[in-house]
Amino acid sequence: PISVCMLRNLVHLSLAGNSLTDLPKDISELRLLKELVLSENGFEEIPPEVCALFNLELLEAEDNHISFLPGDIDQLSHLKCLVLNKNDLDSLPIQVCTLLCLEVLSICGNNLSLIPDEVGDLASLRELWLCKNSLIDLNLNLCSLLFVEILDLAGNNLQEL
Repeated sequence: PISVCMLRNLVHLSLAGNSLTDLPKDISELRLLKELVLSENGFEEIPPEVCALFNLELLEAEDNHISFLPGDIDQLSHLKCLVLNKNDLDSLPIQVCTLLCLEVLSICGNNLSLIPDEVGDLASLRELWLCKNSLIDLNLNLCSLLFVEILDLAGNNLQEL
């Protein structure tokens, strides 16, 4: 797979449905990469090298074993779609809330009990998928999410909105 890193013109790379637990360090050399799909593998974390893919617009890593996100995920300033469904996340780092281009945030099927209020700062957000978590209280200001078209809260433990 190290040879994949030599394909400098790649804009889409799907590694879904494998048994990967890590990526080669040279993956960060794919400077034109806009879409990276890591779904259905054995990742326990987003490899740190991914955060150096500054042109990335889509990061899909669902159905892994990811329990935390790297602190420098905020380096993905062009990210429009972040899909982390079916992982082991129990918190969402505040750095995700600084991804101002983010239009789709999908974190269904995790262990989240709390969503940072700063999610309301994501002015470009159109879709917020939070289904099948452990949310008891929705502490974010829904009124600040002016452009959200899809809000999925199904399968949580919400007792009030």
